[in-house]
Amino acid sequence: MANPTPKGGVFISHIGQERPVALVLQKYIQQAFGGEFTVFVSSDQRSIPGGEGWWEFIRSEIKKRVVVLSLLSDESSPREWINYEAGVGDGSGARVVPVAIKGYTFDKLDFPLKGFQGRYVSDLAGILFDISKGTDLVSGNVDVPAYLAEIREAEEKLIYRNLIFRPIRTEISGHPYLMFELENQGNVDIELLFAEVWVPRRILDPGWSIASVHYPPVMEVDSDSSGNLHVQHYSTPARQEVRRLEPVITRSMGVRRIKDLRFALKNQYTDDDLRSVIRYQIHAANYDTSLEEIQFRDIAFER
Repeated sequence: MANPTPKGGVFISHIGQERPVALVLQKYIQQAFGGEFTVFVSSDQRSIPGGEGWWEFIRSEIKKRVVVLSLLSDESSPREWINYEAGVGDGSGARVVPVAIKGYTFDKLDFPLKGFQGRYVSDLAGILFDISKGTDLVSGNVDVPAYLAEIREAEEKLIYRNLIFRPIRTEISGHPYLMFELENQGNVDIELLFAEVWVPRRILDPGWSIASVHYPPVMEVDSDSSGNLHVQHYSTPARQEVRRLEPVITRSMGVRRIKDLRFALKNQYTDDDLRSVIRYQIHAANYDTSLEEIQFRDIAFER
């Protein structure tokens, strides 16, 4: 029976932030193989018609292509969606080529993409060769110096917002504490609004009280019906002597422990204590975050 889905062309898999690089690559591949050659880029408005169910449409497009180029960086390589799209392409018989951008090196890569021979985005000749092998087409000449200049310009435009907010267990003067850390792993400054945590009272030292922090102007504390202490710690203007959540966090700050989100813990725990769930979320301007949770026993201990 004839294949109802004719295959041809290239699918460029990428995260949204790396659209500028994907579009430059799309442009030069099309120049090399002709304007009618299909190079699908999901963030290109011309690639997905209006009204389409985007998820099914993308899966369908991957299955039609004979080559999948997976753009990889420190930011994109851990994303499940990148690995998923590569898996769909591999499963449908496409040639999958990891393409490193923005200084990424393949020694950082894990399976399944580690199992495919990769290229650096600067190696346009190699990328075009891989496409030729997959399509049985011969590429034409392209202006490589112009390509490299546009790729460098596109990489310089990339903006990554990646804010890490996590609980840790530590000791202060020999006593166990639960604290929270912040780190900006992106390349732009992030304006913080407030940190929000839910901590089960059952794991706290009975003699400890949030009142010991002494900073009510920037902190709201209440309890919920599940026996959790609910704390919101704000980044708002306050008296000079009042510590608050830092208004802006930059990459150069490194890992920052929030001194006032500090909870004295019991010294001994039951199994139920260890299964207790801590929930937490950082809120920032122009940056979407989600509520996260972790069991108390899974929180790392750090000095």
